[in-house]
Amino acid sequence: MSIRYSFNMLPKPWPGEKILLFKPWLWFVSGKSSPSYRIFFPIPLLCEAGLYITDRRVLLVFYLCRLVILENSIWLKGKGKLEDNEFIEEISVGENFLLGTYLEIVSEISPIPWYRSHRARLRFFMKDAEFARRVIAEAMT
Repeated sequence: MSIRYSFNMLPKPWPGEKILLFKPWLWFVSGKSSPSYRIFFPIPLLCEAGLYITDRRVLLVFYLCRLVILENSIWLKGKGKLEDNEFIEEISVGENFLLGTYLEIVSEISPIPWYRSHRARLRFFMKDAEFARRVIAEAMT
């Protein structure tokens, strides 16, 4: 997982990287990687999250007070650099009776960090999750 902090409101794509889909608002995000389980829900103007899907990675962007952003990248297999060590293993779509449809990404990281297991399961609750899954599937081929 490559993480970058910035004071710029827009994420910085790599040279030649093409943005395929942008989701400016995520209703809810959950992440499970034993032993931890994390959740995120937006509070307008305080903390928000968006999702960029590019031809090389899935980029999750968290905005804090619209001043600081945190970028979290999960790379498509074979599209990252040597130092990029978290890659997408599986993508699927599901539905929660309370929060609606979600895009689920299962990723693997190597070497295993001390604070989490090698597999992470992230769920992004959003509109048109199936379309986002198709965009990622096409980019992976």
